[in-house]
Amino acid sequence: MNDALISRLRELIDYNLDPVLIPYKKGNSFRIGHIVVRKNKKGYLLFDCVDNKMLDIVFSKVAAIALAKDLAMDRQNTDRIVELDQRIKKNTIDAQFFAHTVSTSRNPMRIDIASVRLDIAEAKVLDAKDLLENYIFD
Repeated sequence: MNDALISRLRELIDYNLDPVLIPYKKGNSFRIGHIVVRKNKKGYLLFDCVDNKMLDIVFSKVAAIALAKDLAMDRQNTDRIVELDQRIKKNTIDAQFFAHTVSTSRNPMRIDIASVRLDIAEAKVLDAKDLLENYIFD
């Protein structure tokens, strides 16, 4: 019974698995299909190995993975993924500003306002990341 269950599970995994889209790390970059993603001080750079050209630069790793998968599968969600990445970038910078305000301010009212805005910015970052994960696992 146990061997039959294991073999059935292997069949299900192998049936739905596209080996081209399995991400793997090679050196200081990772690859999904023919797309190479490399971290840089500006963000995550995406390169196309087939055409040998740079495709885009994104801020977050989750957006880089979503965009690489989108481009490797020839889907048309690029604009939405880049928009969500810009939302992550803006709210991450806002969260850093509000966290600095909370830690350095002496005015209690200013601390309360900044902490509420910090919570809002962090929630927006998590919401955008969740939406990007839907593109990854779709």
